[in-house]
Order: sequence, then structure tokens, then C-alpha cells
Amino acid sequence: MTILRLIFTLFLLTSLPIISVGQQPTASSQTDAIQHIVSTIPFNEMLEESPRDLHQQFSQNPFGLPPSQNEKMMEIFLETFTTDTLSEHIRQTFEDSIDKKHAQSVNEWLSQEKNQPLINAEKEYYTIEGIRKRVVNRYEMEQDPPSAERKELLSNLAQTKSATEMELETQVILFRSLVKAFGILNTQRTLSDAQIEGFVSNFRNQAQSQIEREITQKLMVQFYGIDNELIRDYQSFYESEAGRWLSQTTAEALKSAYQKASDEFLQSIENL
Repeated sequence: MTILRLIFTLFLLTSLPIISVGQQPTASSQTDAIQHIVSTIPFNEMLEESPRDLHQQFSQNPFGLPPSQNEKMMEIFLETFTTDTLSEHIRQTFEDSIDKKHAQSVNEWLSQEKNQPLINAEKEYYTIEGIRKRVVNRYEMEQDPPSAERKELLSNLAQTKSATEMELETQVILFRSLVKAFGILNTQRTLSDAQIEGFVSNFRNQAQSQIEREITQKLMVQFYGIDNELIRDYQSFYESEAGRWLSQTTAEALKSAYQKASDEFLQSIENL
């Protein structure tokens, strides 16, 4: 009996499939990994900034459309660039670009206790309390300006994250859509593709240096009071393979979200 039991046990052990640690992640584990990333990084708040800023500028009707038309155009702009719609595009890009190894490294980094001051500072920046703290932090920096080392550190961080390029490209997408919308609605002047790209090129040239300054200033306010060593570690992470994957995927996700929303916006304008 004992021998039969042993043979039966060996049969089961050799017949059952062996689950390897290196197996491809299941759909569920991929979804969980993406959910943790997109819920920890304040994507929704980031997505709201550029459309809100351009909405304020174009609500002043810089192209001189009839007021009712410009008002309708900006109403559709707000309806199209909603956080819910944009965040779904963000999630889809991460799903399409998922890399198990890099996503796991990113989630491990996001979960480490020592990184929470940075992660919390990024989130808090967009809250009501964070907006109040911006005023206080700017005042404090006016009284005691950041050192040259601090400025260089945060400027290097912005470069490592490609923050200026990412912000510039997303603003260009939004600006181009608004110029095209103006061309569709304006019955007195037709804009060619070359003219539209001329407007866009001028905008890009004027905005680049301004955005670069604003990004560094934003980081100085956002990470005010956080130790330089923590920021250096933060930069080191973005210099790693996982950090570069996160940075590149974030840039692709933001551009894809804005581009898809822009296409929907222009379609709505053409249907008026």
C-alpha cells in the first residue's frame, strides 16, 4: 500500500504543470500594475492644467471670431477635454505599452517609504491645500532664494524627465486644434495647412523657453523643503531603465490622450 501511494504521488507531481516565476503576467496582474501606477501618479490633475490654461487664453477671443461662435467653440473644447475621457486614453496607452519588468520596478519604487515625500508633494501640489502652499512657498523663496546648486539640481531633474518637451508637445497639440477650429468656423478667412503650421511653429518657438522656466519654477515650488539628496535619488530613478520607460510612456500617454481628444473636438466643430 505504501509503495502504491508513493507511485501515485510521484505520478501527480510529474504530471502537474510547473508554474514558473518567469511566466508572462496575467491580464489581472497587468491591470493591477497599471492601476497602481495611474492612481499613484497624479495624471488626472496633470491632464487638467494645459486645457484649462488654453481655455482661459482663447476665451478672450484672440482670433476675433464672432463672440457667439468663440463661446460655442470653447464650450465644446471643455466638453471634449474632460478628465474622464483623457484618463481613459492614459490607461489605454499604458496597457498597450506594458512591460512587466519595468512596471514592477516602477511600482516597487512608488511603494518605497523613502520616496513618499516626493510622491505626496506631487499629489498635494494640485489640491486646494497645495494651491495655498504654492503661495506660501513662493513667498518663502522670495525671502530666501534657492541656491544655485538647488536650481541646477531641479533643472537637471526636469531635463531627465523630459518635462519641458512633454509639456511643450501637449500644448502644441491643443494649440493646433484651436487654430484649426478657428479656420473651420471663420467664414471670412480660410487657413491653409501651411498657414496653420506657421501659427503652430511660432507658438512653439515662443513657448519653449517660457515653459522651460515654468517647469523649473514649478519643481522648486512643488518640492520646496524636500532634501536635495532625496531629489537626487528621484533623478537617479528616472535615469534607470524603469524610470525611462515610465517617462517615455507618460509622454506618449499624454500626447495620445490630447491628440485623440483634439480629433474629437475638431469633428464636433465640423458638425456644427
